[in-house]
Amino acid sequence: MSLDRTAAGLRRTANILLLLGIAMMAAAMLAGSAGHGLQGALLSAAALIVARVMAKPWLVTRIGQPGMAMRLAGEAAGQAGLAFLLVWAGGGVAALTGMGTPAPLWLPPVMILALALVMRAVWRPVPLEVDGLLDDAIASVERAAPAPDLGPEPAPDPRPALPDVPALDALPETGLPAAALVDALIPLMATLPPEELCLTLHDRAEASRTDRDLRLMVVGLTDPHIARQRLGHGDLIAAFDLVRDDGSVDVVSCFDMQVTALLDLVPEAARDLPDPERIAALGRDIGGPLGDNLADLAARADRLRRQEAAE
Repeated sequence: MSLDRTAAGLRRTANILLLLGIAMMAAAMLAGSAGHGLQGALLSAAALIVARVMAKPWLVTRIGQPGMAMRLAGEAAGQAGLAFLLVWAGGGVAALTGMGTPAPLWLPPVMILALALVMRAVWRPVPLEVDGLLDDAIASVERAAPAPDLGPEPAPDPRPALPDVPALDALPETGLPAAALVDALIPLMATLPPEELCLTLHDRAEASRTDRDLRLMVVGLTDPHIARQRLGHGDLIAAFDLVRDDGSVDVVSCFDMQVTALLDLVPEAARDLPDPERIAALGRDIGGPLGDNLADLAARADRLRRQEAAE
């Protein structure tokens, strides 16, 4: 199942995962409510541990890496403790209300595993390097959500202020060769931390919408060193949105070439790209050789994601 990375899609995914998690805990409480005691707690603990491994398969696939065995043990202990707590709570509620829920011993763990399969279909497991991506994505969406209408205050400028970088402001807004873009970025990359660099380049591109700043953003965010350090932060998705909105052949071509080169060196960056179908759709809109290149890029990104998910 492909992930909808729009604001509405991310919120919908988060709500579905939340409901599935609540249902999973209710299933463990059912074991206590049915009076299965220690047996129910042990089976629920085993099911919750399996569910956690399904959500984080790298806990097992990378077990040979330093510290990973301890992390797996910690995750298992946490899920076991949660299972015993939920089963005890379910039994306590049944004793207080006198309304136990008859259920066979096998039903709660089967329910937990079934819910884990649904969660796996809704949210593709991500590697260790971007564990917690959903939380970051939802937080980004919430930060980007429009503020509620609090009255007839003047509408703010829809674009942010242009970050003051004199060395970049001095460059012409169009017609810069690729080498000039790289030369302009090298001093910034040497002095700014990756996060500040990415935010500065993105904000400049969003504020000015010039060929210069859009291409500078693409070149900076696709630098292999920067891209490795920023895995999981959604920089390339935000960059794609600006590139797509601009739609000029030069800017889109820059995005295509830079991302293609990036995937040669950092194939895991495919997970940071927008949904491949969005890239393919832009290619269909543009058409011609550039459209074909974007279709190839979309297919490659999809293939790399599938290979990573299968590992």
